[in-house]
Amino acid sequence: MTSIILESIVLSFALAFPATLIAIVANRASHTQLPASSQRWAIGIFITLLGVWFAAAVLLAKANLFTLPTEAPQVPRLILLLLGGSLTVWVLANFTAAGRAILQATDQSVFMGLQILRVIGFVFLVGWAMGPVPWEFAMPAGLGDIATGILAVFAYKAARSNASNARALIIRVHILGLLDFVAAIGTGVLTSNGYFHLLSTDAPNIVDHYPLVLVPAFFVPLFLTAHILSIQKMLAEGKKMKTVAA
Repeated sequence: MTSIILESIVLSFALAFPATLIAIVANRASHTQLPASSQRWAIGIFITLLGVWFAAAVLLAKANLFTLPTEAPQVPRLILLLLGGSLTVWVLANFTAAGRAILQATDQSVFMGLQILRVIGFVFLVGWAMGPVPWEFAMPAGLGDIATGILAVFAYKAARSNASNARALIIRVHILGLLDFVAAIGTGVLTSNGYFHLLSTDAPNIVDHYPLVLVPAFFVPLFLTAHILSIQKMLAEGKKMKTVAA
């Protein structure tokens, strides 16, 4: 019963989140000077990437290939997919003509709107309440995600209205959101079977098993990329403002 509930929550989000991302990319592409054919290609490539990525994540998860290694110095496959997925999206956004145009047309309110969806972290609290997820992981990971999502609401509103405190709120979202990832990954490793399993040794975490493993294998890399691209734009805009002022 617990597995069914957790799977339902994760898979529901797995439908809603990519659909939201695709809609955003399509909308932002329409605000560029790209030809219609280039827009379609960009959207098609993004849809294909998400589809292949998610399918691979599900297959690997069900084959238990994301379980943490029990001997050092093996690198967890889950970390490789997390970083590799994030890097792939970042490369497409920065090193393709369509990606750069779409990124240029994407303002900070869009990035903050995406971070609102971080409230999906409540699934870890559900897992804790139902038993299989240890509190040492669920509390920092779940509450950190929820806090990031709530703070992102205020940053989104400020960015939309060009409020004077928008930049400060956006920076806070990035700080909290990235620290949350560090805490979640750290406590996830410490509570799961593996060579760093130091916490909850009597009841190992199931975050490296299907369905919860889809969160770090698929959702987290996309949220991480949104952080990186947003920070990148902030730095570029700050540099431009200094150049104009000079």
